[in-house]
Formats: sequence, structure tokens, C-alpha cells
Amino acid sequence: MSIEHSSSHAVVITGIGICTPMGRDERRFTEAILSGASCISHATSFDGSDLVSDLVSEFSPDDTEFGLSPEILQMADRGAWFALACVRDAVAAAQLNLHQVNLDRLAVVVGTSHSGIQHIEKIFKDILAKRIDLIFPQAVKAALTDHAAILVCQELQARGIRMTVSSACASSNTALGMGYDLLRQDRADVVIVVGTDTVSESIVAGFNCLRAMSQEPAAPFSTPSGISLGEGAGAVVLERLSSARQRGIEPRAELLGYALSGDAYHETATDLEGRGIEAAVRGALANAGLKPSHIDYVSAHGTGTDANDIPESFATERIFGKGTPTSSPKSFLGHTLGASGILELLLTVLLAERGMLPPTLNFKGTRPGCADLDYIPNEVRPGICETFICNNYGFGGNNSSIIVSRRIGECTPPLPQRRRVFMTGYGLHLPGGVTRVDWLAPIVSGSSMMSWDNDNACNVTRIGPLTLNGKLRPFARSSPMIKFALKAVGELVESSQLEQELMHDPLGNGLIGGVTYSAHRSLEKFMESVFVDGTAFASATHFPMTTMNAAAGQVSIAYGIKGFNTTLCGSAAAVSYAMQLVAFGRQQRVITFGADELTPDLISLGCHLNLHSKEINDGLPSGYVFGEGAAALLLESEESAFASGRQVLAEVAGYALVQDGMGHSVSSDGNGIVRSMTLALNDAGLDAQSIRRVCMAHEGNPLRHAAQENALLSVFGHCQPQRLDPTPVYGHAFSALLPLLLALATETVRGNVSTTETGGATLVVYTSVSGDHFSAVVVPA
Repeated sequence: MSIEHSSSHAVVITGIGICTPMGRDERRFTEAILSGASCISHATSFDGSDLVSDLVSEFSPDDTEFGLSPEILQMADRGAWFALACVRDAVAAAQLNLHQVNLDRLAVVVGTSHSGIQHIEKIFKDILAKRIDLIFPQAVKAALTDHAAILVCQELQARGIRMTVSSACASSNTALGMGYDLLRQDRADVVIVVGTDTVSESIVAGFNCLRAMSQEPAAPFSTPSGISLGEGAGAVVLERLSSARQRGIEPRAELLGYALSGDAYHETATDLEGRGIEAAVRGALANAGLKPSHIDYVSAHGTGTDANDIPESFATERIFGKGTPTSSPKSFLGHTLGASGILELLLTVLLAERGMLPPTLNFKGTRPGCADLDYIPNEVRPGICETFICNNYGFGGNNSSIIVSRRIGECTPPLPQRRRVFMTGYGLHLPGGVTRVDWLAPIVSGSSMMSWDNDNACNVTRIGPLTLNGKLRPFARSSPMIKFALKAVGELVESSQLEQELMHDPLGNGLIGGVTYSAHRSLEKFMESVFVDGTAFASATHFPMTTMNAAAGQVSIAYGIKGFNTTLCGSAAAVSYAMQLVAFGRQQRVITFGADELTPDLISLGCHLNLHSKEINDGLPSGYVFGEGAAALLLESEESAFASGRQVLAEVAGYALVQDGMGHSVSSDGNGIVRSMTLALNDAGLDAQSIRRVCMAHEGNPLRHAAQENALLSVFGHCQPQRLDPTPVYGHAFSALLPLLLALATETVRGNVSTTETGGATLVVYTSVSGDHFSAVVVPA
């Protein structure tokens, strides 16, 4: 490969950590692969005798040898165990002295499909058995998908950006791309990227009900078709080449570029022609400044199913031809779902360092229907692998491709130029059936959508039964949060007259979902089918809707959105990433949304944990008024907004995302909130005196409320701007709240909300349920 690029900010891998049943460290893992070993066998962590197949790659259920304290082993889910174990190895391998790292600029990005699932299963077993009194707060925290990232930050005392990507099987590949962007955009000095997932009874039952499990160890692109699930984690330390060399560390590989796409096709199956896959691959090549001929090896997603292998093989052939070596490591690792990308990338790097290419085990000849490619059958092959591409695709049509090179610094792409980010539209679906047309009136009048839940004796804000008609009719049986998201995005598309761009430039439109938990009604129905009806009768209808990215998948299908598509845990990370995509030229337009739903079980659990508001004092609730609904924003580049003739509502002049590194807690002195506000102001080139209003939500937790007050006092002193808060009206919908605050800030700078100060800038301040602090400066367009 011979390419000229002028660049100095190469993003390199300096530390590697691996924790899988194939090997718990780099050496043992590599030796197992070179020996042709496979650890796919019958499950021992649950009874799979009623399933078509229970072939998995798993640790022994009694195995606790991960170098972790008894407290962590007891309080955390297994996905977090694996993550912590491999992060420690990666940090040690990178010779990273955390005492010499600016912890405010140490970021953590985790990719996982369902970390926390063991605790989710335990919680649902207790709920189904009417034992809600046995559910402890720590169990609920461990069940959250972002719990692994929270523990990694706590372990490292990292206070920088924290993101958890949960886009099914594309998760950790996408997490690597996000880590790459954070360094290239100078939002971090070091990024720890982790991919982790676990084998569990309900997940295996889910794939079994889809008839996707293989009765033999998986044979990607060969016969028989079907998957074998696996578990484990991988971690890398990412930093700039200049930093690594300054520390005297020899990098292992360089990330050259990545891209995402959405199929907008089906909730579980890949587009039959593989056009979404092709878009991600070609996008990654373009981002890296490479041609297909520069790629020495393709690490295929290769799940083993017809639905994946056939379209992937033909997309690969269209791009690379028949001769580029291609294989799927899932034939011996099993399908590790959200951990797939990082584990398969690391496997390729480790073998490439030894002059070898990974094989496709169990290969008996190309499966009928698949393209006839060079699948490296059954044994590792000597070969040069200097530059390769790693591809992963997930439920909901999420596609992710990343390009890696071992020729450090030779072909680094130039840094992108930052662009202005404009708000050009938003859509809402809020309690009371309120939409964008009439949502400001209750805030101005002080009326509330709160209602009293008699069964649980608490305040809530609910949306009544929702009927979907017209083009949304096919989604009529979806879980409520998916319906809310469809309605909010639909209002955005219509009010912003976005239909033409969606039709003529589908790849130019990104979709970033931010959710705190998955579609809960679907999750409840699915868990009931598994643990009441039995694993053999798991619901094939509800299982695909239990993934965190289900809402974004359905929205993309409904509106034909085919650009960058992923889902993050919480709207703080989602909004931040959406802004990055526009600011640094990856997308012309990005829709980002948050959506929440309430079920009786969720409300009961919240009351059991003493989170719910029981009374109102001086107009403010005593706890959280749990709410439901959805809010969606349209973020757009200056070029796109003015080319379309769309009205520019406001500009996002600066933004920042940080956290305290204290687990789910926040520092009561408000230091994390202060950092987010200060960084956002600096990003906008403004000072505190420029701020006329603050949009933020009253926190129902006393410690968090104290942190808010201390932070505002620290930044503004005793002469504070006017505050605006939509939660007394619409409640605290954890995922929809931040987009709602940004919509409110937009209307304040437009002069559509009666305030004591006119004109000037509005500061949005938000703390997520997981302790992320996000701030943004919104100014008139």
C-alpha cells in the first residue's frame, strides 16, 4: 500500500486486554487460536435441553477467577466482570500510569448488547413471583446496560466522557469508532474502549425462538446454517501517536477510519442485497482515504445464518472481489454479540503480528446462496495483513465498519475541520398528547400533566393509549416507547419538511437514539414467555424489541433513514455524539431522540426503591415524577440548512459531556456539573455573564439537588440567570428530558417563551440517571 497523507494525529492502540473462554489474556488467547482450538460446547449455566440447540462458548458458571474483589463479584453483572478484567490488562499492557494522566480527559466508551442481563433475569423472576421486596437497589443498578462503563470509570477514577453504545452486534465496533473520534476531535487524551457481553438463558432462548441456533458449532458461510453464542470481553487503550511515542510505547496498530449505516429494512434481518453493509464499508474506506485494493483482509461479521451470511458475502464481493481473504472468527469464539467487533479486531491484530490470517473453522464448502469468496477454511494461514477492515452488523439494521493498519502513521487521514451546528427542527410526543404545536402553553401557565397512581400512591405523568395509522400502521403492536419515538420523529420530519432529503439522500441523514432502558413492555412480555411458559416457548415477537436499539431500528425503517445509525445508553451521550457527527462533517443532518415508557411493574419498582414523588412541596415534587414520552431534535450543518431553505431555529455554540467517576453517584459539591458548564462555555467562546437563562430539571434526589445548587452558585455566584424547568409540567422522562430541555432552550432564544431576559444565550444543564453531566450553549441563529 502506498498512499500519501499529511497528518500528525494518528489514533493508535497501545494496550490490549482480552477475557474469553478461549483465553483470559493475550498470550493464552493467541495460542488457542493458533492451535485451532474451539470452546463451543453445550451450555452449563442453564438447562438448554428444551431448545433446538444450546451450543455456546461460555465460562463455567462457578468461575470467579477474574482478579476481582468479592464485593465486585457480588454486586456486578458478569459482563462488568469481564470488562474490568480486560481493562486492567489493557492499561497494564499500555504501561499507562494513571497518576500521570489528566483524569478529566480520560474517556471510557463501552459497546455491549445486553450487559446486565443476568440481573435483569433475577429481577424479573422476583417480579413474576411477586417478590418485589427482595429486589435491592444495587441489583437494579447492575441490571442497567451502562453499568459496566460506570464501574470501569470508577475503577480508573476517569472523569472524562463516558459512553455506552448498545446497537446489538455492532456495539463495540461502533464504540471503537467513537473513541477514534474523541481523540481526533481533541475531546480526550486517552480513551479506554471495551466490548463485553454474556451468555444467558433468556438470550439463548431468544435466538432459539428465531430459529437461529445451530445444532453444530457455527460454520459461517458454510453448512449447516445457524449461530453459536459466546461471551467475553476485549479492551484497548487508544491514544494519539505523539502521546505514545512521548511515553516510549510502541503502538500495536492504528485506527484509520470508520463508518456506520442503517439498513432501514427489518427488525432482525439484513437488507437482502447487503446495501446497508456496503454503505458502511465504503464509508469507512472513504473516511480512511483508502481504496478496496488497499485492504489485505476482511474480518467478516459472519454469524452463520443465511440472513446475514448471504447478503454480507455478496456485498463483500461487490467491493473487494473474490480474492481478498475473508473469514469469520465467530466459528471458534462464538457470536459474542456486542463484544464481537473488538474481539475480532484484536484477534486479527494478534495473528497479523505473527504473519497469520484468522480462519473460518468448521468450513465444509461454500454454503449455497453465498458468494464464492476466499474464506480461509479451517486453519490459520500464513499471510501479510498490514491493513484490514472489521465489519459488524446488528438487529435493527445497524452496520459498522472500521479500518485498522499496522503501518503506524504512514497513511493517517487529515483532521476534519469543525463546522457550526444548527437546530433546524424538533418533534414531541408528551403526556396529555401534547405535541410541538401546544407544548409551551402549559409551561407558561404553570399547569401540570401529573396524575396520581392509586395502585402505587405516587405522582406520574402518562400518555394514554396511542393508535398508529397510515404509514405507521405496521408498527401498531410496538411497545409504547417505540410508538412515542415514531410520533415525535414523524412530527419533526413533517414540520421540518425533511421528506425530500430522506428520499433523495438517505445516507446523508443520521439517527442517534438515546434510551435509559429498552422497550419495557416488550421486555416484560418476553421475560414472562421465558420464565413462565418455558425457554422453548420464548416469544419471537417480543425478543427483537428487547434490544436497546429497537426504537431507533423501527424509526429508521418507518422513515427510511440510512445514514449513521446507533443507540447509546442515555440521551446525554446520544445528543453529544449527534452533535459531534454534524460538527466534524460525518453527517449533514442528524436526528437524535430520547423515548421512555412506564409500565405498572416499572412504577412499582420505582416506589419500592423510594424514587417516586409522593407529595408536592412549594410546587416541587419530593422525588422523581416518573414520566413517559419522546422528544426528537434535528441537528444540521450550516451548508445543509441553508441549501434546503429550512428555517434555522438556533445554534448550538458549544457542548460538553463529563462525569464524576463515582459510580452512579455524583459529587455533592457539584464539581462535575461545573466542569460540564465551564467546558461548554469555553467551547462556545463565551463566559458566564453571557448566559441569560438556564434550562435544567429539578432533581428529585437531595444529593443531586445540592450538587445542582452548588454548581450554579460556583459558576454564576449569587446573581443567577432565570431558570426554566419543564418537569413540573411533564414529569421526569429520563431519556426524553434532555432533547426536551434543548427544544425549550431553542424557543427561549427565539423569544417564544416569556422570560425576564430577552436575547442572549441559554445554557442547558442536565444530569442523567447514571450520573453523566451534559451542558450546551444555545444561541440565536
